Order: sequence, then C-alpha cells, then structure tokens
Amino acid sequence: MRVVALIPAAGRGRRMGSQKTKAFLPLGGIPLLTRTLQKFAACSRVDEIFAVVPVGDLPLWNEEIFHRPDLKKVSRILPGGPERQDSVYGGLKAIEGRADHPDSPVF
Repeated sequence: MRVVALIPAAGRGRRMGSQKTKAFLPLGGIPLLTRTLQKFAACSRVDEIFAVVPVGDLPLWNEEIFHRPDLKKVSRILPGGPERQDSVYGGLKAIEGRADHPDSPVF
C-alpha cells in the first residue's frame, strides 16, 4: 500500500503573537515544521510527504527542506489557502492518484 502524508502547516499562528509563521518557530533550534517532517520521513510506512505552507513562505521552505538529506520523502511543498480547509483540500487534490485507499484503514 502506498501512503502519502499530508502536513498542513499554512497557519499564521496569530494567537501565538509571533512575527514568524508558526511553522518557522524554533524548537531546539529547528523549525517546528522541519521537526514534524523529520518524524514522518523516519516512518517506514510513509512513502511520500506533501507539506502545505503559507504562499509567501514557499521560497523559504524550499530552501529549508529540499537541501536536507533527512527529508528526501518530502516531494511537494504546496501553497496554503485562505483557511485551513482550503489548504487541506488543495493538498488532498494534489495527492489524488498518488496514494492507495484501502477499504479499511491500516493502523
């Protein structure tokens, strides 16, 4: 079974009161999204990863992610939409045809 992980991270994090987007906030010196992607990339059941980030941050994330050898499973970085559901919908549309959909989930 082919598994594609969709990581929606296009939120601005306004409630956190930071100038940086939430995904870029550091945790132990590494951006939160990078740490999340590392965990999914290390999972043997995940074949491919798509991340959804704020439109204006696409160039920064391309630079952060695509040069990292530990994130080779990240194949697409997609622009987020105005609301979370728009970002998730765009990500699901991008995944269409790239992942298997079993009759029942495998856990």
